[in-house]
This record gives sequence, structure tokens and C-alpha cells, in this order.
Amino acid sequence: MKLKPISILKSNQPISINEFINDIKEKISKNLYQSTFDYEDTPFIDIIEEANSLPMFFDKKLITVKNFNDKNKSDIELLNNYCEKPSAFSNIVLITTSDQKTQKIGSFKNTEVINLDSSTNFKSKVKNESQKLGIQLTTKAINALIGNLGEDLILIKNELQKISLYTKNKKTLDEKDILEFVNNIIYKDTFSLITSLSNRELKNSIKILKELEKKQEDPISILHLITWRVRQIFKMLELKKMNLKNEEIAKILKTSKGAVYYLEKSARNFKIGEMEKILERLHYTDFKLKNTSTDKYLIINRLVSEICSN
Repeated sequence: MKLKPISILKSNQPISINEFINDIKEKISKNLYQSTFDYEDTPFIDIIEEANSLPMFFDKKLITVKNFNDKNKSDIELLNNYCEKPSAFSNIVLITTSDQKTQKIGSFKNTEVINLDSSTNFKSKVKNESQKLGIQLTTKAINALIGNLGEDLILIKNELQKISLYTKNKKTLDEKDILEFVNNIIYKDTFSLITSLSNRELKNSIKILKELEKKQEDPISILHLITWRVRQIFKMLELKKMNLKNEEIAKILKTSKGAVYYLEKSARNFKIGEMEKILERLHYTDFKLKNTSTDKYLIINRLVSEICSN
């Protein structure tokens, strides 16, 4: 694999990102030095200086920058200047979400945009994850799983582990098995929380969250499900501005017309400007959950309160 000096890696799937990075680490050079930065915590000029500094005892450098965005004009100008004459021994990979607008950056000299979500078969990845657990999913079962959980591979992987226990020794699972799992009393509170949040019902959302805490449901799994729903609502608001019919929206969102009907009702409770702020808050919450010793349910509680506030 030959990368350009600067790559913009776009994906909402952390698993896909990790697989890609591990793959290029092996193919760029065996004698490779890797450094990782968080764009939100590191001045971009420091990242550029790291790219320009000689690698001691290594042939190549791989510099990965998590949580990149194109909102800082001075950073974009700095990046553009670097693109004109990039380091011969460094590869920079800027990691961002698949919905981040990077067309302008992608047109810079010596850059390329790699959208993992559009170039991979998500259903195939779900099938592979299930096979790792020793279970086979029918096509309808995969569709039912994605339809209920969204396209978040980490969340689906976590739920597949639960499903493998729930279905005991059954090796092949069909749509009925998946729906039984989703509607099972043990897990219904998570989906009730999503419904309550979509309606911006604060008291009920907090009540459900307390029940999830009692059951010790994984906070990161809860966050992933909330994020999936928020993104769906945000996309619905954008698609409605385009005056698309519900049938067209269902195809774009990869869901049913019935699901679009309820999603449209939820979207009426939000404005696009609000959703952009909520998406930023979700990103911050994800970082906090993975990098703090603070009570994780307290962090989710604060997030729920912010989403429900008008």
C-alpha cells in the first residue's frame, strides 16, 4: 500500500480505523516510528513540527491525528503550506468522521481522502464478527440487527456477544431470533431510553438510565446507541430540507418506511443547529468515558440532560 504524504481517513467505525492503521503500519516500513495525537488537545503546529523532525533510528514516521476537523482556518492554512512540500520520511493520517466535510482539504496537493465507510461492506463485517463467535446470521437476521442497532460496529459486536449467550447453543440465527433478543425484557430499557431521548422527556430518560445502571449495562454501549439515534435524526433533518419522500429517505438511511415515520416525529423535536451541538457533545462524552476515572453513569446522565433540554 502506498499512501500519499497526507491522508484524510474518514469513518464512524473505530474497528475499521484500527484495522486500516494496523495494515498500513506493516506496509509502509518494517522500521517504522508511530506517534499519535488528539487534534483537540495538541496545537497543530506541533504536529507539523513532528512530521518535519528526523526519525531517530527509524526509516519512516507514521503520524496519526485523531478527532481532526476543518474548522480552524489557521490550521488549514498551515496544513496547506505543509502539503506544498511535505516531509519525505513522514506520513500523516488525519482521522475524522465519515460525515465531516473535507472536500477542500482533499484537493490540497499531496493529499488523498479515504472513506472507509463507503468502501467497505458493512453487512459483511457484521457477518464476520458473528462468525468469530461461532454463530451464523441469515441475511434477514443481519438486516434486523442493523435496523435495530444502526451501523456502529462496536455496538453490534458487543450485542452479538450477548446474543451468542442469549441464544445458547443455536448456531444459525434468523430474523426471529434477533427480534426476540431486541424485545427481550433484559434489553428493552436501552431502546426505551432512545425513544424517551428522541421525545426530549428528561424525567423519564433519567429514570430509565437509573434502571440501566442497576443492570450494569455498559455506558459506552449506551452512548453508541444514543449516537446512532442522534445521527439518524440529524440526517433526517437534512434530508427533509431536500424535500425527499419517505421511501427515498428509507433507502438512504437503510431502514424501513415505518421506522422513517417515527424518526420524522422525533426530528420535529430538534433543529439542525441544536443537533450539531449535540453531536459535538457526543464526541466529547465518548472521549471522557474512555479517558477518565469519573463515574461513567454520571457522564451519561449529564449528556441525557443536555439532549433533553430545550
